[in-house]
Amino acid sequence: MPELIYTVLLRPRPLRRLAHRMLLRVIPSEVIVDGLTLCLNPSDPVLSSALAFGIYENYEAEVFRHFCRPEATVVDIGANIGLYTAIAAARVGKSGKVVAIEPHPESYACLQKMIQRNAFTQVASFNVAAGDGRRSVALFITDENKADSRIYDHTGQRAKVLTKMVDLDHLLAENGIHHVDLIKMDIQGAEALALKGMSRTLAENPGLVIFAEFWPWGIQQTGLSAAEFLRDLRKAGFSFQAIEEDRRRIVDIDDIEQLIARHDNLQYTGANFRRSHANLICTRKTLPHALQPASQSASGLR
Repeated sequence: MPELIYTVLLRPRPLRRLAHRMLLRVIPSEVIVDGLTLCLNPSDPVLSSALAFGIYENYEAEVFRHFCRPEATVVDIGANIGLYTAIAAARVGKSGKVVAIEPHPESYACLQKMIQRNAFTQVASFNVAAGDGRRSVALFITDENKADSRIYDHTGQRAKVLTKMVDLDHLLAENGIHHVDLIKMDIQGAEALALKGMSRTLAENPGLVIFAEFWPWGIQQTGLSAAEFLRDLRKAGFSFQAIEEDRRRIVDIDDIEQLIARHDNLQYTGANFRRSHANLICTRKTLPHALQPASQSASGLR
């Protein structure tokens, strides 16, 4: 409901500006989530305010927590201020490892504060963008949503900062990380680009699990194909489940064309409440028993 209110009812710019001004007045500097301290961005009216009110991806975070095993290595691509980094660090413990990647300067500063505040020595953070290779890229940012940084902007209305792009294969190798158990990536459509930069990681980690936002419109803006992204994952041996946050359930995905059609051509959640994106779990093995998906007929994806 909060997402629908924000993306549909508050879509008119004057209403959204008013809502943002009100939200910015009530964002605290810190919030405790499951005993972990998160350092919020006082100038971010979306993600930080959602965390402050306890309404940000609660079920997805719960599911993610199940996959973070003690002593595991977790990579958080698009870490933002560090919610999933903190969850992973607490679960893997001091003998595990978390790699947090975040290009947005303000979000990265909050991420650093979170790491220090919780004394997470098992977290290595990098102020870069994940992609298909090494180069400098423009990161287009907006004050309306500090979590909505993109490597494209066809409107010409966003501010631009330069950042370094790196491929995950080289980043991990250069930091002596040779095994990965779990990757989470939420990078506003650049997931397909990042996937091209982790081919060795996929090949050398047969038990790897990937949490990925799947946003066809965003992927297309980077010049890549949403269908090719899913097909490349399938060729690598992955099957797909979707997390339904509102119904607190997981459903199997067999028909990728139908998955694309459910979310295609939407930059935001539609006025008819059709969602612009899906949150996927990509696995090469069966889900834990506690997270077994709902029936296919109930999912409506066949």
